[in-house]
Amino acid sequence: MTSILAAVACGIVCGLDLKTCAEAISKFEPPMGRCSVHRTPVGAFYVFEHKAPFWTIANSLNFVREAQAPRKTVVFGTISDYPGSASSHYKRAARAALEVADRVVFVGAQSSHVSKLRKGELQDRVFAFQTTYQATEFLRQETSPSELILLKGSNSVDHFERIPLAQIETVVCWKQSCRVKRTCLKCPNYHKAAGPPFGLAQAQALAVANV
Repeated sequence: MTSILAAVACGIVCGLDLKTCAEAISKFEPPMGRCSVHRTPVGAFYVFEHKAPFWTIANSLNFVREAQAPRKTVVFGTISDYPGSASSHYKRAARAALEVADRVVFVGAQSSHVSKLRKGELQDRVFAFQTTYQATEFLRQETSPSELILLKGSNSVDHFERIPLAQIETVVCWKQSCRVKRTCLKCPNYHKAAGPPFGLAQAQALAVANV
């Protein structure tokens, strides 16, 4: 909102009226990772956020709550900027997401914090994977047409853009935590093959992590 208001202020100073500013804003496509929308061949809609401070989760989940879709999935990567223990914050994120989404997926080294939630009926709603590669293979097989999938992770650790990209083109770089802050499409190593970590085969990648 701050960025939009700044753009509107510049437009007004340059002599534009509010209606013209609003029309220009409505046509603007967000850049990769800033709530960018990616539609896959099966018809699923991915909304990709490459920032995941804990304080932004509520606003992201409010978007999921208000959206209209036959099925909704929220995928969390590495959550940042919170005080205290990681375990309590990941569990809070999981519980909040379960209120607005049909499925919640956690990816990365911290995904084990939600393991105790995977009981009873939640076994089919909460999933945990160690790597983006595993989550990608799971979603490739377990995604329905017109499904809404929110991807919210930290760019330099998770690089969640590879999840929808892998359904559109061939992704060969599956490094985990590469620490490159730019998006994969702007990375000079994007087309250099780097296999999944831990020697994970595709069959293993489809298995839900029972951590």
